Amino acid sequence: MKSELAKRILAALAEDERTQEIAIDVMDNNGVVTLIGKAPSNEAKNHALEIAAQQPGVTSVSGDIKIKHMHDTLIGAVMDDDSDETSHQPNDDTVRTVPVAAALGAQQQGQI
Repeated sequence: MKSELAKRILAALAEDERTQEIAIDVMDNNGVVTLIGKAPSNEAKNHALEIAAQQPGVTSVSGDIKIKHMHDTLIGAVMDDDSDETSHQPNDDTVRTVPVAAALGAQQQGQI
């Protein structure tokens, strides 16, 4: 069960626009707080640490927060190497791993 301090920190992180996209958990051991999770940038990570440190009852803050950039996220997508340009239908089951942004662009163009 989360302590009241951990709940307050999570609420503060959710309310701040700079940290709303962070996937994080808060561990509290009598005011010694550890943030664990993923952030989209170093800036978001630093803001999360600052917000936690500002909460009443926090004596120290450490973080095990990994940076996860959107362009580093890969997905598997069915792509079409040899398809007819007008149909955009794949003629085989070729699977490629592509960055999310590229896959979203291809999806919008009807290529996947």
